[in-house]
Amino acid sequence: MRIAFGARAVHFGGMNTASPLPPGPSQQPVLQLQRYSFQPLQYLEDCARYGHTFTMRLAG
Repeated sequence: MRIAFGARAVHFGGMNTASPLPPGPSQQPVLQLQRYSFQPLQYLEDCARYGHTFTMRLAG
């Protein structure tokens, strides 16, 4: 069993499946955090193109 995060495939006992996380912005986490901190509504509206569920990667 191998688990990888991001755009890489995830292997479970020989099965190849897509990443377990939904798609989201590809910006660096620190840039996503900055946009979300200063323009949260605009950032979320921009993320709507990924659908109702999306992945935000924020620097912590």
